[in-house]
Amino acid sequence: MVDDAPHEARARETRAFVVAPEPNDWLRPVLDALRQAGPVEVFAPWVLPRPLVPLGRRVGFVRRRDGDRLPGARGRGWFTAAELLLRGVARGKTAAALSNRVRMRALVDHAAAFRIARDPTPSLVVAPSLAARRSFAAGRRIGATCLLVEDMPDFDSLVDGLDALATALPQATFLRNHRPGPRAHARQRAERWQADVVGVRGRVAWQRIGGNKTRVQIPRTAFTAVGRRGRDVLFAGPPLARCGSAHLPALLNALEDVTIRVLPGPCSEPPSLQNHPRIQVHRSADLDGIGAVLSLSALESHPAPVARALDAGVPIVGTTASTGVVTPTSILRVEDPTPCVLADALRQALSGHAPRPQPWQAPQRLAQYVVESSCTLETNSASAPSVRTSVPTT
Repeated sequence: MVDDAPHEARARETRAFVVAPEPNDWLRPVLDALRQAGPVEVFAPWVLPRPLVPLGRRVGFVRRRDGDRLPGARGRGWFTAAELLLRGVARGKTAAALSNRVRMRALVDHAAAFRIARDPTPSLVVAPSLAARRSFAAGRRIGATCLLVEDMPDFDSLVDGLDALATALPQATFLRNHRPGPRAHARQRAERWQADVVGVRGRVAWQRIGGNKTRVQIPRTAFTAVGRRGRDVLFAGPPLARCGSAHLPALLNALEDVTIRVLPGPCSEPPSLQNHPRIQVHRSADLDGIGAVLSLSALESHPAPVARALDAGVPIVGTTASTGVVTPTSILRVEDPTPCVLADALRQALSGHAPRPQPWQAPQRLAQYVVESSCTLETNSASAPSVRTSVPTT
């Protein structure tokens, strides 16, 4: 009798288990990459029952919780109830909402680890920041590879950056509004230590992780260019000091013929900024009428307008930290955003003399890593000798 263990191992080696604690832009591109090597199961307790989704298409909370095309995803009523309860307690406050996000990720991590322990078949466990520690521990117990998706900023760098900005801008009280707790710092460090592979979105995180860990670039969702080019400038982010809004009043004085659009936010810094006649709130997802995107955050971030400008070919003026998905040579970089420097860069961008943004590409991408790892595992399984066992006769 020939033992089927090598064949069972080969089937197990191509299965991925993805922990999805919340709807996220990286989820579907990651699933597309993982499917190239075999079946995928998604643990997404936030998915709503399919009959409910069409009824609430106009409600963002319902629309984002459509589990269609998420293999194996099954919603949990208790999770949705917990989400709604915490949202009610937060009452729209940013600090409370961020704290609740961390709590819900830890809750999903607990539930996913229990699921892995009950069905120990995955060979690859994929989980995002703050939702990976227990899932990775369960995955290691069954010999699975652990891939961490870094979809949140590095907390150590974030706190240092916010403290520096708060010192330089004491009038910007929103900078002191929220800091990740010590437990979140510890979880983030532990997850990186547990991970066999770290997936990053941009070049800033790629350099920060360093070569001690295997690194892969996480694919992103490509946006379809909609709308016409104009002469307005889109500020990449809400008008808050952490996004660089403190530079906007002087910039408006230097550019008297330019309107700057900002994304909606809980407030504006300085408070009088949104009262300026050439400041408009940009509530659309497209770049209609936009001639340049301005991204001034000194903190590591991935604002959506930068990614949309990359796909639409709209010139980008910004810092290195906030434009990690773009090749540095294809943007107009302003590390010291003085009014004169910013005004000159925006004039160049609006006049059509700026380079077209090009996507940053890491030496190794997720799809490439998955395919190569799968081929290696299959080769090892095929070359393993068959084990024959004798069956006693009765």
